[in-house]
Formats: sequence, C-alpha cells, structure tokens
Amino acid sequence: MLDYAANGVAYWPVEEIKSLFEKNCDEDALTTLLGPDASAEDFWGRVKINLQAGKVRMLFVADLIPPELRRIVEFLNKQMDPAEVLALELQQFEGEGGLKTLVPRLYGQTEEAKQKKAISERREWDEESIYEEMKRRCGPDVVDVAKKIAKWMKGNADLTWFGHGKIDGAMGTTFISGGDKLYPLQFNASGRVYVNLGYCIKGTFESPDKRLEWIRRLNRLDGISIPQTASDRYPSVKLQLLKDEGRLNGFLETMDWFVSEIRKPSLNVENHQ
Repeated sequence: MLDYAANGVAYWPVEEIKSLFEKNCDEDALTTLLGPDASAEDFWGRVKINLQAGKVRMLFVADLIPPELRRIVEFLNKQMDPAEVLALELQQFEGEGGLKTLVPRLYGQTEEAKQKKAISERREWDEESIYEEMKRRCGPDVVDVAKKIAKWMKGNADLTWFGHGKIDGAMGTTFISGGDKLYPLQFNASGRVYVNLGYCIKGTFESPDKRLEWIRRLNRLDGISIPQTASDRYPSVKLQLLKDEGRLNGFLETMDWFVSEIRKPSLNVENHQ
C-alpha cells in the first residue's frame, strides 16, 4: 500500500483516474457526489493537487485487524502529514434466520493525530504569499519570472485564481471561449509553471492536432522538450529556465497564440440555394 501511495502521481495521473471514473460510473455520479453547483473541472484540479502533495488516505480493510497492524497504523497516522493511514475492521456476525450484521471499528484516528492534521488542512494563498514562499524555496530571480507571467495572466485571462494547497500555493487562469471554461496556465510556489493541455480539450483545442501544434511551438524554445504524448496532460516547465528574457518572451508569445486561437470568431456559413 505504501508503494501505491508513494508512486501515485507516476502511476495514477489524474487524467487516467478521470477516464476510469467516466468509464465505470453513471454520468450523474459526480453531480451526486459534489452537488449540482460544483465544478467538475475544479474537482479534478483538486484531485491532481492532492496527489502531487501526497494528500492521500490509505485504508486497510479486514475482518480482523491484528494488534501489530493496529500499532503500525496508529504510528504512521501520527507521523505522516498530509497523508492519512487508517485500518477498518469489519467483523461479521450471523444470527438466527441467517441475518448477518457487519460491525465496523476504525483504528488510527487518535485524538492527537486528528488535532495535528486539522491544524492546517487548507491555506488561503494570494500573490504576495506565493512570492514569499517561492523566494524562500527558489530565490528572487525565479520570483521575478513569476511576476512577469502573473502580469500576462491578469492582462489576458478572463479570471485569475489562487489555489488552497497546504504546501504549494498556485496562481492560475481561466479563459471562457464559446461558453467553455479553459484553464491553460498556472504556476505554483515550487517554482514551476504548468501548461494544462488536459484542461483545454474543448472548442478549438479539442482537436489533437491543435494541441500538438501548441506543444511544437513550446518546444521551439531552447531547453523545453514536451513529449507529444502529453497533448492531453499537464506538462510543466521550471521557472528557472525562463529567467532568460528571450525564452520567457517566446513562452508568453506561445500563450498569446493560444489566446488568439480561442478568440477567433466561429464561422457560421449558410448554404444559399
């Protein structure tokens, strides 16, 4: 189980989880889970961020939890943050007439562990707090790059937003095109900028060829090499790489191209007899 959790980001990319969910669940399952006003895009975005941050729950389920496993679970759950380790014991009893009863008992949620994990489950980020954390982790030069990208975001996007991650604060963009919401660009306090091709499979960029063109334009920049297989994923580039002014300008010009493509008026061609 620890192997699964440690390698979750590598083996469970959020797009694959989303695809499996859509394949195996009813169309209304997500609405039932989140409520009618929730955004599916925001939900899957949080899934991705949680996986990257290691915010996962590991659950052992058995009809009997031995004392040794119980102590291991309680120890790990006390030490690990934000990950959570629990054990669920499901004892089965059968009465007269064949009536079966399951009696659950949960191990691992000691009061000390619950209080520790509740201290900072969520953090409200803004530009300045992201820059402060980024400066601490990556240096002032990287912050200067982030500020230039943030300026582009505020000058071009329909909406800018901030994440609520416990570890990595994020600033991102929302573009509205033909009634669709696209989330092409975000950076976080770890010093990476993400090109979210997977959140732009709509409208003009529903075409795989168009997303591949986007990748080709990015790969023209020295030091950037995004594989073509990432056309429905969320590749990232180190902000450190964009300290070079020419490379940063080229990156933003590629984003200008993206904006120009989604802003093109749709052609409504009538057939005249």
